[in-house]
Amino acid sequence: MEYTPIPANWYAVDFDDSSWSAATEYTAARVAPDGDYASYDFSGAKFIWTDDLDLDNTVIFRYTAAKPPNYTKTWNADGDLDITNIVNEAKLAAVPSPSLFQVNRDGLATGYLTRVRGTQQFTEQFAQSSGGATTAIPIDLGPAGDQVYLVLYGGNLGTVVSATATIGGVSAQVAYAGNLTPANGVAQFNIAIPRSLAGRGSVDVVLTINGKAANTVSVSIK
Repeated sequence: MEYTPIPANWYAVDFDDSSWSAATEYTAARVAPDGDYASYDFSGAKFIWTDDLDLDNTVIFRYTAAKPPNYTKTWNADGDLDITNIVNEAKLAAVPSPSLFQVNRDGLATGYLTRVRGTQQFTEQFAQSSGGATTAIPIDLGPAGDQVYLVLYGGNLGTVVSATATIGGVSAQVAYAGNLTPANGVAQFNIAIPRSLAGRGSVDVVLTINGKAANTVSVSIK
C-alpha cells in the first residue's frame, strides 16, 4: 500500500502534469457498481480511473483543453483570474441555485432512505431498475415510532446558511445539508419525511438553500 500526497496547486493552469499517467477507461461490467448505486442502470456507461481500479482510492484528474478559436471570457475580472483568490480577483455572476440529481426523466430523486427505529438505523432504497427503466419504490413510513429520512444527492452547493424543504407541499425538516468529504462536487441532503404524507403516492420534493430553490424531484410514499 502506498500513500501519495496531493500536490500543491495541482489545479493551476501551468501545473506540470507530464509525469502523470493517462486515465484508464472501464466498462460498467468491470466496475460493477454496488451499494447505493446497484439499482441504477449503467448500461453502456464508461468510467475513468487509474490503471489500478482495485487498489487506488481517492484520485484527482486534470483535463486540458485547447482554447477555442473564438473564445470569449465569461467573467468580469481585472487581469488574469487567480483561482486561489477568486473572491478578490473576480466579480462573478451570482452562484446559481443548488441542484438535485435524478435517476430518470420523470424526476425521480437520486439517493436512498435511512430509517431510524429506536436505537437502530436501516438503509433502504426508494428506486429500482429493471429492463433498462428506473422506477420508484413506494416508501413505507412504518409504525408510529419510525422516523424515515430521504438522503438525497445533488451539487452546486456553496456555504449553507439556511436550508428548508417541502415534500408534497408539507414542510419537512432538513437534518443535514453539506458537501461530501473529500470534496468531489457532490452534496448530500437529509430530509425527514413527515408522517402525515402516508398514502400520498408520488410527491414533489422542493429543497431551498439560502433562499434559492433547487430543481424539483419526486419520490413515492406508500
